[in-house]
Amino acid sequence: MSIMANRDAPKVARASRLTLANRQALTGYLLVVPALALLLALVAYPFFFAISISFTDRVVGQPGNWIGLDNFRYLAKNPSFLKTIQNTIIMVVVSDILKLFIGLGLAMLLNQAVRGRGLMRAVILLPWAMPGFVAFLVWKLLYMPIGGAFNQILTKTNIYPEIIDYLGQRSTA
Repeated sequence: MSIMANRDAPKVARASRLTLANRQALTGYLLVVPALALLLALVAYPFFFAISISFTDRVVGQPGNWIGLDNFRYLAKNPSFLKTIQNTIIMVVVSDILKLFIGLGLAMLLNQAVRGRGLMRAVILLPWAMPGFVAFLVWKLLYMPIGGAFNQILTKTNIYPEIIDYLGQRSTA
């Protein structure tokens, strides 16, 4: 009779099943969940609710009865609705064609070596750039250390008694 030694390797503590990449991905997914829930609540629910009531004879404040496709049949026979659809299609096609040709014409004009080309470019691009510049100014005014709305609210309500230089510190900029 011989004695056999135990040849099993010592048990090592098992590593976490989630690698760092998997944990980060899981964290990302969990952070997206509230946004998706809000999106569903504010977009998907009203969309599907509107579709469901389009199949009823519902009046505001009263429950509706299921009437199937009768609302759509009524619209298909309504000359005013059909004229509205026709006008919408014409407007979309004409406006798209006009935008295309006006845009191409302006691009060709601005690409020419003519006197005042820089001024013409500035005049055309200024309306495009202004909303971003105005938003920058508004946010800068809100975050100003002295006289900024955020600091005023925090100091006047004693939520945070010290003035914070939001844009001047790395931790808050």
